[in-house]
Order: sequence, then structure tokens, then C-alpha cells
Amino acid sequence: MPLAFLNRFADNDITVNDLTSSRLRSTAIIWLAGSLIWLPAVAFLMLRAVLPWDGAWVSLIAPRPGQITVIRATPSSALLEGDVIEAVAGGAAVEILRNATLKPLTVDRALATEGPIIYRLTRDGRQIEVVVPRQPGRPLLPLRRWGILLFSLVFQLVGAFLVLRKPGDVTVRAVFLTAACLLSYSTLRAAELQVSEILFGPSWWLYLLVSVGVN
Repeated sequence: MPLAFLNRFADNDITVNDLTSSRLRSTAIIWLAGSLIWLPAVAFLMLRAVLPWDGAWVSLIAPRPGQITVIRATPSSALLEGDVIEAVAGGAAVEILRNATLKPLTVDRALATEGPIIYRLTRDGRQIEVVVPRQPGRPLLPLRRWGILLFSLVFQLVGAFLVLRKPGDVTVRAVFLTAACLLSYSTLRAAELQVSEILFGPSWWLYLLVSVGVN
């Protein structure tokens, strides 16, 4: 009788250990998946910290799709809101963008090296050339879209809390991974884009990966 009781106790102990181990594995897998979704956005911001910056944020969509248009500039920048970037360092912006898209690992030294650089741009209907001083890069976000960033951060915290409570629940996993996708995407939306990032292969592909793949 005592032997049978001990065997039964040992079996129960093994079952509990198996359940605990399975739960830990589930938690580790879901956190790893979330980390892989966050990674491109984090890498994008890390590259922003080392790429020279001209003091402006640009858009490829607004106000006219296909044009690199300045949507916001710092007071110290030589660029102004509304400027359309036509060429950078003697190379047509459209051509440099095409090369950055086709060759994601290509690094244009003119874009990656600090120092003044010549931009040809359209300003108030006239094409002009401007010598643009560039400052050291920094992972700065203009936070024009802080609302979506705040929402996604809260959503991610809720998802993380649920994963800690019920890591094996399929619905909880879906909530956590959806929140991770939203946080990664909204981080880049809040970060906007800079000229150097659009024309710099690695940064441009990280942006595409998050904007298209994660979204």
C-alpha cells in the first residue's frame, strides 16, 4: 500500500512538472515570436541613430505619391516644409531610391558619411540647389502620430499581462502577436522617414518589411 501511494505521488509529480515545463516553453515561444516582430523596428531606430540627418522628415505619399516631399523640418535645417527632393549628391533621388529597393545591402557613402551635402529640390515652383549641413543621427521621433503609438503600447502591455497569466491560450497568443505587430508598425509611423533612410538600402528595407510584412 505505501509503495502504491508513493508511485501514484511520483506520477502526479511528473505530471505537474511536465505541465510547468510545457507552460514555460509556451511562454518562451510566444515572447520569442513577439521579439522577432519588434526587431525590425528596433533595428530601424538603431540605424537612425548612426545615419547623418538633414533635420527634416519626408513622405513618399503626401501630398503627392511618388515624390520625396518634406513634411516637417527643424529650425536648424536648410530644408523647408513643402520642398520636393529631386536629387542628392548629384544623383537623382528616384534613381537612388530604385537602387536602394533593388539592392537592400547597398550603402551609398555620400548618404552614410557626415558633412554637408548638395540637394537639388523644387521650392515654390523653382528648382534650386541647396548645401545642406547634416547633424549626427539620433533616434528622434517627431510624434505627430503619438495617439496610435500610445494605443499600441497599452495594447502590448495588456497582451503581455495575458500571456503571463495564460500562455497556452490560443486567443491570448493572437492578442499578444497582434499587439506586437501594431506596436512595431506604429513605432515607424510615429518615427516618420528621413531622406537618408529612404535612399539607404538597409533602412529602406526595414521600413518596407514592417510597413508591408508586419502590417
